[in-house]
Formats: sequence, structure tokens, C-alpha cells
Amino acid sequence: METALIFEPHSLNGLILNNRIIMAPMTMCRSANAENTATALTSLYYKQRASAGLIITEGTFISGEAIGVINVSGIYTRQQIQGWKLRSSVE
Repeated sequence: METALIFEPHSLNGLILNNRIIMAPMTMCRSANAENTATALTSLYYKQRASAGLIITEGTFISGEAIGVINVSGIYTRQQIQGWKLRSSVE
């Protein structure tokens, strides 16, 4: 039986993917803290899905004025950026 292309490795602009499965972004509202930072729960969420393929992370706010949904992470302060750096290195 022939293997479907979806399970074959693929190069995406120099990034080698193990397969062609991509998880679309889904806002999870798991940053229930005053700083709007990604949390350990955010990390666990992505860790549980990391083996499937490429993950596009959830939407984030680019400023305090842009907050439109509660408990969503921001990416406009040093603390938030550091939180996302930690979360994006999940293996």
C-alpha cells in the first residue's frame, strides 16, 4: 500500500517538517493572570499536540488596548515575550 503524501516529510522554506499535518490556530483563553502571559497550562496544551506536526499558535494581543477577549496571552511586554519563548520550545 502506498503511503499518503500527508505523512511524507516536506521542506517549507527550509524548515523540514516530518509530515504535512498543520494544526490551525485556536485561541484557548488559558492565560488567566494579571500579566496576560502564557502559562504552564498553555505549555501543556502545545506539548500534548507537538508530535502531530506543525502548530500555528493561538492569536495574541499586540498592546493593552487591543485586548478583546479575556484570558488570552499578549505579546507586547518583555514578560509576555519571555513566556512565549518558553512555550514555543515545548518538545
